[in-house]
Amino acid sequence: MGHAIDLFIAPKPIKETKVLDLGFALIHEEGYVLIPLHELNVDSFEIENNIEDDDYGENIALDTKVMQELARVLGAKSYVIASLDTPDFIGSTYVGAQKIKHEVPINQALHALGVPAKNGSEFDYLNLGAYRQTELYYLEAYVNHKDRSNIQRGHIRSIDYGKGI
Repeated sequence: MGHAIDLFIAPKPIKETKVLDLGFALIHEEGYVLIPLHELNVDSFEIENNIEDDDYGENIALDTKVMQELARVLGAKSYVIASLDTPDFIGSTYVGAQKIKHEVPINQALHALGVPAKNGSEFDYLNLGAYRQTELYYLEAYVNHKDRSNIQRGHIRSIDYGKGI
């Protein structure tokens, strides 16, 4: 099975209870948090915060005002937005609202965030090979498996299009 996941990755601490309040799943790895970005939750956050974002491209989360606002709300001072879609694993690194790496190979983006390498790979340090499909982290049966105690399940949010953007 290949990868098809977008992640918000930040060093701890961030406002973890806010992540869960917003419906996102939360994964803990080696002093970092990984937030699988389900498209409906990203869209709900965008609508609820009245963010007009025309930066969407092929990757739902990369380089958007929505992700900058999410970082602010979560108290993340630096972060990577990663798009791990086989065969391309790319990321953009931010410190505050300033982008310091733009859609570079994922190890470069993680290195700029300060993630150390394991066996020469920042990807491996965060165990990203284990996280493959966004939807899995929103399914109770998957997350409650005994080997996934580092994962807190999210819930997929419905969108109130009546609010409009």
